[in-house]
Amino acid sequence: MPRVVVHHDVVGTQARVTLDVVPNVPHQVLQEPSRLLIRFTADLLDLTLPPMQSQGFVTAIHTGEPQTTLVIELGPKFGSVRSADAPLDPDGARVTLDLFPVQEAPPVTATPGAPAPGAPNAPLAPNAPLAPLAPNAPTAKTIVLDPGHGGDELGARGPKGALEKAVALAVARRLKASLESRLGARVLLTRDEDKTVGLDERAALANNNKADLFLSLHANASLRRAASGAEVFYLSLDRADEEARTVAESEGVAMPVFGGGTREIDVILWEMAQARHIEESAGLARAIEVQLRTSVPMSPRAIQQAPFRALVGANMPAVLVEMGYLTNATQEVQLANPDFQARVAASLTEAIRRFFAGEVPVSAPLAPNTPNAPNAPNAPNAPNASNPPRLPQ
Repeated sequence: MPRVVVHHDVVGTQARVTLDVVPNVPHQVLQEPSRLLIRFTADLLDLTLPPMQSQGFVTAIHTGEPQTTLVIELGPKFGSVRSADAPLDPDGARVTLDLFPVQEAPPVTATPGAPAPGAPNAPLAPNAPLAPLAPNAPTAKTIVLDPGHGGDELGARGPKGALEKAVALAVARRLKASLESRLGARVLLTRDEDKTVGLDERAALANNNKADLFLSLHANASLRRAASGAEVFYLSLDRADEEARTVAESEGVAMPVFGGGTREIDVILWEMAQARHIEESAGLARAIEVQLRTSVPMSPRAIQQAPFRALVGANMPAVLVEMGYLTNATQEVQLANPDFQARVAASLTEAIRRFFAGEVPVSAPLAPNTPNAPNAPNAPNAPNASNPPRLPQ
């Protein structure tokens, strides 16, 4: 039963809510349309709440269901939130929630360079603030986030036991909150709990909801424990790109219409759904690679192509991000760190904003095919100095 002391302050044009948690227990910060939820893994909370005088950012703070959830009701001034955790002596933690007003981004600060991929105990850089939306940036997009694995499919496992399925879901939840508050996007998760979801079901969810973008989140594994760094993948095709695009764009069926006549229905073969979006997916991959490079370690092969089944059937720009190598002891610690996860979510949000705003080329130079990429079906392992062997996931 941790003791949680809550403070609420308004300074200038923004507000801050801090939670001093002693002892520190696992917790998650989630965002809903009109409130923030802080869920603690505990039996009970010894809670101290501040007297509330709303100044537009927070209207109330109270417990929810279950009683180990703290609810922050948001007011009309609220636009976005940035959360951070810091240690609190001797064994506690301070959770800081900075609340920013509508249509105003956090003040710009310099972002230190990313730590070297193999450096032990590499320090974490602070979250990079997001740039304001461009005046002509499209809004109200539908984005599907796909936390890899889940349920019986554990994915990669780190030396200390961190699981890929848990890391992917934690980052997906953070990214969902960021995209909703920052871009006003409609964001769907292929899973929001620890359950098994089929690979084709993931793309089907995006297709059925007419998503504008599909992003699959993973953590990597390798037999070479020194392998590290994030990687961004988009689909490679088994046949020539031009032929695949031609097939994808020519499929159509004439269906009878009530009252007589016919109507052409766009029908796309599942295996060819992504073919018409390869150039856009390459541009999205480039936008993500550029943005991630500012805040997290990157692999020497930062952009690659691979025949991932999760991407094959997506009828929209789609990429898969390996956020780092869980089998690298240093990266396992980073990937499980909430600050690192928040940095990844912030970078992905900014990359998606730039992609939708047209601030990156629609296409990027095609990377060489990598048949030994993780999860690639029937992929032979052919290790070499620049492309280390990876464990099956």
